[in-house]
Amino acid sequence: MVIDANDIKHINTRLRYRHEENWLSLPTWCRHYIDLGIEVARLPQMETRLRVALALPTSAFATLFVALGIVLELANQPNTSKDYSEYIRSQPVGTSVVYQSPQGRLKGIIEGFLERDGKTYIEIRLGVHSSLQLPLLDRASRITIADRDFKLKDYPRSGKVPSIPELIRASVSDPTAFITQTQLHCLIVTQISELRSEVESTILGLEVQGKIVSGPALDILRIEQFVGIDQPYRCRVVASYGSAETDVLPEPVSPPITILVGANSYLKHYAKWHNSHQIILLDRTERAFQAAVDSLNESYGHRRDKSLIVPSFYLPLGVDAMVFEESI
Repeated sequence: MVIDANDIKHINTRLRYRHEENWLSLPTWCRHYIDLGIEVARLPQMETRLRVALALPTSAFATLFVALGIVLELANQPNTSKDYSEYIRSQPVGTSVVYQSPQGRLKGIIEGFLERDGKTYIEIRLGVHSSLQLPLLDRASRITIADRDFKLKDYPRSGKVPSIPELIRASVSDPTAFITQTQLHCLIVTQISELRSEVESTILGLEVQGKIVSGPALDILRIEQFVGIDQPYRCRVVASYGSAETDVLPEPVSPPITILVGANSYLKHYAKWHNSHQIILLDRTERAFQAAVDSLNESYGHRRDKSLIVPSFYLPLGVDAMVFEESI
């Protein structure tokens, strides 16, 4: 199945949500947030970054739908980024990794890197008596850095090949790659427990050939901290009130888009991830709302005089926006 840019917009209009026993069309405000994510995801990364700040009556579920638009758009674009392969290349020998092979998940340890025929290869030790060499640029997205160290067995054993949720089959052009490869589409800075509750409890449906295929929003968002240990992911989350260890993204991969949810997230993290476009979601009822607005107004005063990128999107009722570019 090939999904083009117009199909992504069409998917937005066909998305449903479950209410008791019925499937209802998404409210207009949800579709506007998805469209915002799609439009910002279509912008190139260049010498400027876009900042889109929204003042919301409430930020509930806004993050979910903005991120949904970002992932749907970027998952259906070809992967041209070398950032992730360079991140894997920077890992020291002995790092535990998981490789998503066509036969299943293989646990191993980085044995080293070598150059051959103008390509960089990674060697992964799978067991005492076995290893494999992979072209790094082609296969990096199938490699995940493990959360814990592995003790190698005499012979490797592969985990089962994951099943593909029907909602993913209906939403992305390459469902197998989507669930077996890591690509960081979006970094979300927010209160983690609230986001987890929203993405796990929101059941989305999509009409396909007269029937509804469904699943939790997490099926599409694939947030690293929520999908399971050592699983490929599409989004990462950083706590808005994080400790020093979570103040920075624990890998040198610049996310195309960062979503800063809440005034405190913005005030604490706005200066990070300089190459990322920013979507800032401010709840008017927050205590620090005005401080965040004042900071944004100051940044707006230093914006680029002439915009290079202008996204087109509609705002939900009751939402105000500030959109500007700044040099990186």
